[in-house]
Amino acid sequence: MQSKTRQVDHIGPRGFSLIEVIIATLILVLLAGLVIPRLGGMNRRTEQLAVDRVADLMAAFCYRDSMASGTAAIEFDANRGSLALLGLRRDVENPTRPATWEIDPLAPIVNIPETVAVTAYEDGSMLPNGDWTLLTNYDGTRPKIELELEGQNVFATIMLDPWAQTPTVVDEMRDDPAVLSDAIDLDAIGQDKDPW
Repeated sequence: MQSKTRQVDHIGPRGFSLIEVIIATLILVLLAGLVIPRLGGMNRRTEQLAVDRVADLMAAFCYRDSMASGTAAIEFDANRGSLALLGLRRDVENPTRPATWEIDPLAPIVNIPETVAVTAYEDGSMLPNGDWTLLTNYDGTRPKIELELEGQNVFATIMLDPWAQTPTVVDEMRDDPAVLSDAIDLDAIGQDKDPW
């Protein structure tokens, strides 16, 4: 009987061909090209969102101040990197107790990203680094408040004039910078006699 010899090709570890390596590299480059700009955009959006939230907080501060003079404050906590709206609360059940400052439950605390530095000005004077509080006055007046937020992707100034009802935001790094409106002379445009 003839023995049949069976020849078995031993297949050892096989490497990648040059074409496979080039294709894998191209796929990785395309994916990186899609993902990396989005990661950079997330930092920009995070910083811009912080600017928008600070402006909202200052608008709420303005509203609270207009409702009852001397009962609103903005507090910056440097350790937490957060801004909070405070309200002066009196104990209705025990009117002899002194009023206390409490965080306004309707205005969320604004957490400032670590990449953003906050500088505050009250009537043109820079407040010290660290914790600070901006208060309204009991006589119904309010100081001019300016908050500068400087980060990698934002350089915004949020201004609240003593007579203003809403803050003005100027961001020098924003693609569509805010346009400050000019004063309107009602006499010059013929509306001096219109009823209000």
